[in-house]
Amino acid sequence: MEGTRREAGAGDERRRRRPACQGRTLALSHRFDHIQIEGEHGFGKPDERAYLHAMQALGVTAPETWMIGDNLEWEVVAPQRLGIYAIWIDVHGDGLPPDSTVKPDRIIRSLTELLPRQG
Repeated sequence: MEGTRREAGAGDERRRRRPACQGRTLALSHRFDHIQIEGEHGFGKPDERAYLHAMQALGVTAPETWMIGDNLEWEVVAPQRLGIYAIWIDVHGDGLPPDSTVKPDRIIRSLTELLPRQG
């Protein structure tokens, strides 16, 4: 997607350090403008500082930012409090839990839904 900045995040360093490093090993880091690892900063999602730090590193504001993920609290509720456009991935197609008060800005089943259509 032209004109976009991409950020990859990783949670608790002890649990997630290896997958984050594997991305570098597989030469994927060039696909991201910023990689943020929780253990290196002392905070992570859903702490607002995590989102603010990523936006500052990317040089963007909340209205210019999309948060995409499968965790309603971490990738929808917390980012929306900051004015970030929150997209929830419903990979199983189950929909929102019946008692949920969370309202994602958009619901998708796959990241490919965010790609421009060819044709």
